[in-house]
Amino acid sequence: MGAEVLPLHESHIEGIIELMNKEGWYYYDGHELRRYLNLDQDCFTLIKARRVIGSIFTTNYTGQAWIGNIVIAEEERGKGLAAGLIKGIIDYLQKKRHIHTFRLGSVPLAIGLYKKLGFRAEAFTTSQEVELPLKFDYENVNMGEHLQVERLEAADLEAVAEIDGQFFRSDRLGFLTDLYKDSIREGCIGLKDREKL
Repeated sequence: MGAEVLPLHESHIEGIIELMNKEGWYYYDGHELRRYLNLDQDCFTLIKARRVIGSIFTTNYTGQAWIGNIVIAEEERGKGLAAGLIKGIIDYLQKKRHIHTFRLGSVPLAIGLYKKLGFRAEAFTTSQEVELPLKFDYENVNMGEHLQVERLEAADLEAVAEIDGQFFRSDRLGFLTDLYKDSIREGCIGLKDREKL
């Protein structure tokens, strides 16, 4: 029996987390993955014999998409499933969302696959761990007379999106607003100069 690709559903999340945990990706939880459902992103699950054996997630912005959370159960690897998911999602997003720029982050093990599919390794990213507390001398940072570090408010999000757009090259105001609403507000911080972000 072959594998079936289905749109991400709430009932798939625990199976995906189980696969991710087997890979050592302990930084994902149900809340994090449900965010993709709430943001109405194009994410898919690979099912075989009513069991989750893989996933692929996308975060779509104006003109570009990030591909991530590509995971295949260990016993199902080597069958071209990951490559098929990636090619399928790219075709799907080109036709449905008119997206023509695709980016992804990677664990070192997968870089070879992504290069074979045509991705350029400009900056493949990996998750890193840090020991807390951070070793940083806050008292010696010269903030200047008019600079303030402040908690962001909803009214600041348009300015955040404007700055973000200069670097990310997409309009992410909707995404940033949804993320802000779903975040711990104390963790949303901005640097302001005379009240300007």
